[in-house]
Amino acid sequence: MRICFFGDSVINGTGDDDGLGWVGRVVAQARRGGCDVTAYNLGIRRGTSADVAARWAGEARLRLPHEHGPAWRAWTKEPA
Repeated sequence: MRICFFGDSVINGTGDDDGLGWVGRVVAQARRGGCDVTAYNLGIRRGTSADVAARWAGEARLRLPHEHGPAWRAWTKEPA
């Protein structure tokens, strides 16, 4: 499973002494539970909701396979 994580410094892991951040902890727990996860940490420090809204679809499109079909296209407003 591929997951893109978008957000600000909480997603990015800024200030985390262990270097894991929220994303690293979630992914580690999922893997311990037997889930094959590929994570893309796309958090940018001081990123705003407007910043994420402007970039998420393009960033996700580069990392996620297109075999998600019509639901993916509708969600990202991608033409068929």
